[in-house]
Amino acid sequence: LADLVGVLGRVQVVSRQQGAATSVRLGAPSGQLKAQLGGFKSRALRAEAPARRDLHATEWHAINEADGASGARVLTIGEDASVDCERLASRAPHADVLARLHDGEWAAIALAVATQRASLTAIPVFALEVALALVQMQATTTPAPRMWMLTIGSAAHEGSWGLARSARAEASLPVHCIDGAATAALEQLQALAEPEATLRAAACLVPRLVRAREGAHATIAPAASTHLVTGGTGGLGLLTARWLSQRGAARALALVSRSGVLARITAGDWAGVHATAVDTLVQRCDTAEVAHVGRLVAHVAGAASAVPSPRYCMGVWHAAGVLADGVLPGQTAEALARVYAPKAHGAWALHRAFATAVVRTHALFSSVAALLGGAGQANYSAANTCLDALTSRLRACARASTSVQWGAWAEVGMAARGAA
Repeated sequence: LADLVGVLGRVQVVSRQQGAATSVRLGAPSGQLKAQLGGFKSRALRAEAPARRDLHATEWHAINEADGASGARVLTIGEDASVDCERLASRAPHADVLARLHDGEWAAIALAVATQRASLTAIPVFALEVALALVQMQATTTPAPRMWMLTIGSAAHEGSWGLARSARAEASLPVHCIDGAATAALEQLQALAEPEATLRAAACLVPRLVRAREGAHATIAPAASTHLVTGGTGGLGLLTARWLSQRGAARALALVSRSGVLARITAGDWAGVHATAVDTLVQRCDTAEVAHVGRLVAHVAGAASAVPSPRYCMGVWHAAGVLADGVLPGQTAEALARVYAPKAHGAWALHRAFATAVVRTHALFSSVAALLGGAGQANYSAANTCLDALTSRLRACARASTSVQWGAWAEVGMAARGAA
């Protein structure tokens, strides 16, 4: 309409509603008709629910490798001494990093933060802080240099892939991820056009989304079992508890959260759980604290040992999580740690605490943001990527685990509350 006004000069717009249609007349202030739309209708389209809903999974497929570009200038930021190129320490001041970025025509910037001796909670957050700082500096550089995150097979760096996906989704930054030995990665990164790749001894693997195969669904523990649900007093946690209790899949339920208090909006789901014969315990526990998780598991396992059943086993449902959304330039280390704690630290703390238990069901509530990246959710994407990676590690060891990358739920969850 603005373009049309520019062509016709000053115009007067008159619209009339005629039944279900709207007519529009464009005329000069003097009343002379310039243009007329006889009428148009608008209506809301309602998509029908699909007859079948397919589950999808990420598989890794081999591709042909191309030879890397020789003589390319690569600046590596990190402490990996095996990398034979120009290096800058990961703890270098931002001003020094910016100066090096503008110092020459770099073909790529590689981030390879070495796994350091520190606590379980300190290593991943430090690696993410370095990655976030570099991505933020990359966004302020024109033109933005290509950047590769070298994760080197360490669990401490798995969140970097989610951070990179959000950077690509939100700001279209050329941020790539590669997993493998640093030397081999640097030889290949110039030739790889894929945003993500994993280098193994005889192959270069890239991720592809495919329909999940039969048997990819989570195995539900038998009825003679106790199920632990983190985030259990929230919408998704209580919905899971109600589903377990009403289908007869649990003898007892332990619903845990940081507050240990049921929200008012969950009264309906709580009534559904309470109406069954399942013993239900509501417990306060911060899953990000290893000591809290240890005490919780000892309490639950103690009650479980009193059950005289050879079929007795445990089910773990990790639905805890918080949001601290913000655009990429405004993301902070504090926001990273806040979102990372209940999701990633909580998942690893539960895994270690149940290491000797018979866990038949291990379900992690991840997010589609981990797969596609979420604009304004770099920290949330990073945290959920760690859940997916933990499931991959457990399955590789023939342990039960399923990570579901949920989208937004209609009536429950953080997105439904308007927090996302």
